Amino acid sequence: MRRILISIALIFFVLTICACSGMKVKRSVVDDNIFFSSSKPKIRIKIGPLFKLDKEDKKSVLALCSRSGAEKSSNVKIDQYVFSGSGSKKNKLVMIQFQELMSPKWQFTRTLFRANNMFDSGSIKIHGKSYQYMVYAFLKKNGTYNIVRVYGRRVGANNNAMIRIFYLERVTGNWSNLKMLSPKQQTHLLTFIEAGQKDIEILK
Repeated sequence: MRRILISIALIFFVLTICACSGMKVKRSVVDDNIFFSSSKPKIRIKIGPLFKLDKEDKKSVLALCSRSGAEKSSNVKIDQYVFSGSGSKKNKLVMIQFQELMSPKWQFTRTLFRANNMFDSGSIKIHGKSYQYMVYAFLKKNGTYNIVRVYGRRVGANNNAMIRIFYLERVTGNWSNLKMLSPKQQTHLLTFIEAGQKDIEILK
């Protein structure tokens, strides 16, 4: 009888290990520069050929979340993957960021992006999924500006996880007010937005 109980316990232990390993999220770059995530969310993203994954970062930070209308800061686990551009894309980068709240009872706020110097924002449908997007600029500590196109969506049964995809370019000149750009800057910004649509493609 004791041998039977030990055998059952060992089988249960092995099955538990297999279940846990099966639940582990897998994220990597596969063929043709396609980034793959197995869950949270399950997604495939094709990155332009002039971009190469050169940094993976995992950290925990505080982020704004909500529950029953109330907002607070909560610990968030972040996995992010940075693709640096080369050649004609040397001033650009792509960053894919996954966030997950450590407290399952809380959820990310409905508004995923906040920025003071914003050019455009809204929502779009990609393969039946609704994504928020924003185009904005920010000033770096060294006095230069970055222009950014980002889109993302909340995922999970309780909206306690999300994905954000950034397309970023280092630019010269004064970009402190995206509502008052010179004609040359306006053309550059529109070209940047179009390039982002080509360099980042969410696949079915």
